[in-house]
Amino acid sequence: MKKNIICFFLFLYIFNVFADTTSDLSLISSLEEIKETIRFGIEKEVISILNELGHSPKKEFYPLLLERYKEASIIETKKKFANYFSDCDNIPDDVLNLLYEEAKNEPNNKDFHATLLYFLGNKGKLKEGLLLIERLDYSDNIIQLAAADALSKMENIELVQPILKRLKLSEEDEEKYLSSDIISKLILSFGKMKSEEAIPYLREAVSNDTNDKFIIMYAMLSLAEIRDIESIDLINKNLGSDEIKIQEYAGYSLSLFKDKSVIPILRKMLRHNNEKIRIYACQGLVLNNDLKATHVFLYKFKKDPSGGVKKEALSSLIDLGNTGINALKEYMKDKKYSPVNLYVISDAVRKKPTELNVQFIISLYESSDKKERDLIAKNVINGDSNKLDPIINKLLKSEDYLVRIGAIKAVYKIKDSSLWGIVEALSKNDSSEIVKKTAKKYLGLR
Repeated sequence: MKKNIICFFLFLYIFNVFADTTSDLSLISSLEEIKETIRFGIEKEVISILNELGHSPKKEFYPLLLERYKEASIIETKKKFANYFSDCDNIPDDVLNLLYEEAKNEPNNKDFHATLLYFLGNKGKLKEGLLLIERLDYSDNIIQLAAADALSKMENIELVQPILKRLKLSEEDEEKYLSSDIISKLILSFGKMKSEEAIPYLREAVSNDTNDKFIIMYAMLSLAEIRDIESIDLINKNLGSDEIKIQEYAGYSLSLFKDKSVIPILRKMLRHNNEKIRIYACQGLVLNNDLKATHVFLYKFKKDPSGGVKKEALSSLIDLGNTGINALKEYMKDKKYSPVNLYVISDAVRKKPTELNVQFIISLYESSDKKERDLIAKNVINGDSNKLDPIINKLLKSEDYLVRIGAIKAVYKIKDSSLWGIVEALSKNDSSEIVKKTAKKYLGLR
């Protein structure tokens, strides 16, 4: 019965593999039509086209988008614009300056103001960070939390001292008191900024078992992100905490250290009762390129009682490169890869593509049936590395026009893809008009 249920859901997944591709066929349009929509479309139409532009739109689009942002009459529209700008990786100064000036105003709508603060956290520098610290004194908890959360995303080392100073004020002045949920967010910023200056504060936060659990959890995480090797033993002690979340954060934090001293701890974590800690152990051993863990990964893939650990062990075998892939091939030489196996392997390749594992997924793709190929394709087209070009090249030549459309979109997302020549050929010669139009559109957006 359980097997039938799993197969049913896998069937549904594969059936809908390219649903997102078919659902936006109506959006296929030329570059000029997109510009016209931004200029003259209703707000709902403009928002719907943001996904078409991707996260690295041409600079020529920003003046149009900024004008529509200024003119937006609906707060929800402005929020969606601000969230879109937060995700863009080539944001111009005039966008940053405008949203900064709006964030300086007295909040009229708390949710929208919080969105502006998140934007500043994602894209801002020192000036924006100092405004966020000021907002920690605002009377509304939603604004305070948004400011703290935004600061947790910033990487400007110049903000470390102002944040430490504000934390000290919280301890000394009742009127400047910050709740534990605010403090825990600020603690995350030290890891993001790789601040060695904050290490004493963070070690003290981990050592004080009277602290709120989130303060302890996030302090461990920040110490790991700073790569404070001397904190490994301190964090390791929390693997035995009575609080499950502290256990799990200790495991995750240890998995982030790339140092030979952590390898024995990670190997021991593979025997922990908590399945999440075993998953983190796999990730940490891969990070440390522990080839000796290959046989343990194979065992975990075959026999671990947790399905999640089995998947992570399989992914780890792929991430270990030649040693792990060869061990997997040897074990599977007289067996068939299940759809779940193919999903995990292709997802591992998407996240960390190498010449070796890309060739491996190509071999699996070529030996799979139609549903299995679609499943592999669905994963790899969501990658953003040009190391995936060889498998994307295969998809561009698929007999299925939906797969070709997905592959064209993948080329657009991939940085410095070598496949634009093939996309150009598809724009002229493909047998499907929809594929031709899609290729022309992304060539224009390039």
